[in-house]
Amino acid sequence: MADLLISFYGRYEISAPSLRKKRGSGVETSRLEKLEKGLARSRAAIRRAEPHRDGEEAKDMELQGREPPIFHDASSLGVYSIEGHFIQEMDKQRLSFITSDPEQALLYFLPFSVRRMRRFVASKAGVVDLHRMWVVISDYIQVIANKYPYWNNTNGAYHFMVTCHDWLSKISTTFPQLEKLDESLARSRVAIRRAVATRNYTSRKRESFVLRGAIYHNSYAFYQSYIEMEKRLKIWIYREGEPPIFHDGSTMRVYSIEGHFIQEMDKQRLPFITSDPEQALLYFLPFSVEGTICHCKTRARQKLDQGAVQCQRLRRLQSKKGCATPRVLVQVSSPKSRQNRNSTFLKKGGNHGSVRKFLFEEWDGKDPQIQIFQRLPIGQSYKEHMMNAKYCLCPSGYEVASPRLTESILAGCVPVPISDGYVLPFNDVLDWSEFSVPIPVQKIPKLKEILMNIPEHSYLKLQANVMKVQKHFVINDPPKRFDVIHMLFHSIWLRRLNVRLEKLEKGLARSRAAIRRAALARNYTSSRKRRGFVPRGAIYHNSYAFHQ
Repeated sequence: MADLLISFYGRYEISAPSLRKKRGSGVETSRLEKLEKGLARSRAAIRRAEPHRDGEEAKDMELQGREPPIFHDASSLGVYSIEGHFIQEMDKQRLSFITSDPEQALLYFLPFSVRRMRRFVASKAGVVDLHRMWVVISDYIQVIANKYPYWNNTNGAYHFMVTCHDWLSKISTTFPQLEKLDESLARSRVAIRRAVATRNYTSRKRESFVLRGAIYHNSYAFYQSYIEMEKRLKIWIYREGEPPIFHDGSTMRVYSIEGHFIQEMDKQRLPFITSDPEQALLYFLPFSVEGTICHCKTRARQKLDQGAVQCQRLRRLQSKKGCATPRVLVQVSSPKSRQNRNSTFLKKGGNHGSVRKFLFEEWDGKDPQIQIFQRLPIGQSYKEHMMNAKYCLCPSGYEVASPRLTESILAGCVPVPISDGYVLPFNDVLDWSEFSVPIPVQKIPKLKEILMNIPEHSYLKLQANVMKVQKHFVINDPPKRFDVIHMLFHSIWLRRLNVRLEKLEKGLARSRAAIRRAALARNYTSSRKRRGFVPRGAIYHNSYAFHQ
């Protein structure tokens, strides 16, 4: 418990002036303003009920022009005194568990007195109105959720409050979505682990197509995860914003996948879309990065350059929350079989970016088998060149990603990604080593040697796998199972399924390991200080585990 840190919300969180609506503008008083008025009346009632109150805290509040609130205040007398003792101890901040940095916290304390709330807010004619108590708690949570990110990050999972009676447990059952979503994700994780262990999948419906083959890291895990996504994934779309930057995107050119995705979300044909934000596991921000850059271009050239730099940085960002998006520029149908291909190594595209400049310097016009074009000669077809080539070179340009990657797969040509630090699309489930030949930038001078040394039977295996993986890079209208749109959804689903607060989870993992070690070794480990008291005896289930 030495790693436990708790952050708690301040005394006056219920006052949220930034959330108030302007008066005199014809807009009705907000719900929060009504709540604040009610709380002010409750505070006045508390002062009248306890005229003897004169402690340092009350004096300090009077000097500051503030009133003692229902929140952060509780009696340390009577049957329910433990509630008051706990809240007051948290306020004094004498315990080592309290932190002033919410980013380091494992838990978040909601510091209100349920006893006070019952007495001055929920009681009516001697009867406790649980609905009125629910309204106050609901509004309090709404305030902190709007003001801080911590509630929304975990859907309230790491937040707690203190009460010594059953009123709050009855109220908490009116927030079932706080637990149902996490339970749903937990069931999905269990189903995926079971699929890996049993090498089988579990589905409510008869599956017409089952994924198999070396192109997947683990086909059972991927297939079960996909089934779970179809059952549980719900996405809510923000409606703010006007086209073209919001709710619009080009379905042409290099960034067409962005436009296809946004338009598909707006059409709401997919079963993942929900109109109820309370049921959503994910929330979509519907703005087009390409549209933003084009908008900047029309206003000022320097803003376009700045936007391009930011986009490049965004593409290079290897974040566990983000996923690589494939670029789809050329759709190629009916690619040639592997027997009809020559040994050409093809690259077409502009000479920009450090990687491409290095490639052009080493190979442009120096070997007939390595065909590198900035622009094709008149009368020649780029599609035909790709469909005749065994290997298609896919070097990074100004940005780390390249549409050549997807184009080569759709043409049945084995892709050769040339980049440093490029996270390949769908690499969570696809094993790119089975259908591509990644080459580091520093090995560009040995490019031909590397590719020529690949045995024919290995090439045939790579090319056969390219044909199998094509279904995951095709755009369909409407989208079909396992196509590029659904694969994007699955990549996002995986990140929601596996979301963790990495540093905090590592700390908790170390604590769990130490407890298990103490239980097995029948001893404890303390690296911080010498413990004066060691619990022992039959009154504990396991005194070693408890002490650790």
